[in-house]
Amino acid sequence: MEEGQLVGLDDVQRAREVVAPHIQRTPLLSSRHLGERIGAQAWLKAESLQRTGSFKPRGAVYAVATMPEADRQRGIVTMSAGNAAQAIAYAGLAVGARVVVAMPETAPATKVAATRGYGAEVRFGADTTKLMPIVRELEAAGMRFLHPFDDDAMIAGHGTVAVEILEDLPDVDLIVVPVGGGGLIAGIAVAATALRPGIRVVGVEPEGAPGMRRALDAGRVVPLERPRTIADALAAPFAGERPLEIVRGLVEDVVLVSDDEIAEGVRFLAARARLVVEPGGAAAVAALLAGRAGVRPGERVAVLVSGGNVDAARLAEILGADGPALSSTPGGPGPRPQGADRPRATLYADGAARGNPGPAGAGALLLDERGDTLAELHLALGRATNNVAEYQALILGLEEAKKRGIERIDVRMDSLLVVRQMQGLWKIKHPGLRPLAVRAGALLAEFGDRTIEHVPREQNSGADRLANKAIDEAGG
Repeated sequence: MEEGQLVGLDDVQRAREVVAPHIQRTPLLSSRHLGERIGAQAWLKAESLQRTGSFKPRGAVYAVATMPEADRQRGIVTMSAGNAAQAIAYAGLAVGARVVVAMPETAPATKVAATRGYGAEVRFGADTTKLMPIVRELEAAGMRFLHPFDDDAMIAGHGTVAVEILEDLPDVDLIVVPVGGGGLIAGIAVAATALRPGIRVVGVEPEGAPGMRRALDAGRVVPLERPRTIADALAAPFAGERPLEIVRGLVEDVVLVSDDEIAEGVRFLAARARLVVEPGGAAAVAALLAGRAGVRPGERVAVLVSGGNVDAARLAEILGADGPALSSTPGGPGPRPQGADRPRATLYADGAARGNPGPAGAGALLLDERGDTLAELHLALGRATNNVAEYQALILGLEEAKKRGIERIDVRMDSLLVVRQMQGLWKIKHPGLRPLAVRAGALLAEFGDRTIEHVPREQNSGADRLANKAIDEAGG
């Protein structure tokens, strides 16, 4: 697209043809619980189930695919707190282009690891306001800068979300959209208002990162000194100029929600929709729950749920704890609060499966501070994978510890996957594990002082014995 070109419905339709082979058509899920809360009919557009965990590949793939070949050969540089980083890395991998991403040092470890997993190089700045100098340096060295949201092709690609919503729900009255830099809401507004005149689009930003709201109030882009919010995906340091022009003309309102309201949105989606989302992915739902989106009684409301890239420790904090986060250092203990005289235990947990999947069992060994046995637990699981059995063993042991009044716990497992996912260092990729990880994370968060560490298999023989005992007793 040429510099300064406005985005229209034709651009969105072209983008859809280009990106279709590279993305998922995500479901539009009806939500009776949300509808009852807001006095309307509600649907959730589950972009948290999109490839890379957010809507971002829609725009990234289109932007990279339509970029001149010479630019792709020079390499692509971008900046992002995580979701756009993964999406542009994914797009670069698809076309064989080198990608370098400037990310803040505060970016979640899961997002950094995922970005690198798609083949991108990551360079760090202190925070989101310190990324542009990195970009400019690489741009001066010959790389092509692809802006993560202030780009016509990005906006057009993101507009494909609205096309899908209107195909599935042609008479939708209101679409509620989370806002970071504004690329998503701009694309949705372009497509939705063209396909259904009279439709209303409302944006939602965190109170600590109100870039679009401030730009609308000032009539120009206003850089934020330092965005502060739990919704890192929405912590853009400013609204894009292109999105601002579109939002000013086509969007009804942009409202703000607090971090506490965003956290409530995460909890609501986990409990009522069985969707595991990061804080930024729940912002639009948060605005609906808080009564800020201007919903009219009985109307049809579609809300964007994106993305799903949340680490287990952060999720555990939000779902059920006011206490400290889990250790984010491999093998390292978590912070020690006051109250060291409260009951403490060590939990050894292990799962086993004879075949993958196959007959499976969970085992948990709970010891007191002296090393004496408090409980030996085993549970037959029927047919399951080893990873499912590992998570079930963790849940089994944590539930027992809570029943016994244990307030401080040290978990030891020989499953590196489960430990790293619980520490927030590895992404939970398999959808079948996510509900188990949510449950385990919420249980862990109920302990005021907790650690989780990986141990060699030989140090976990007691729990392994119990897991296999469960399989044997079930005839496996």
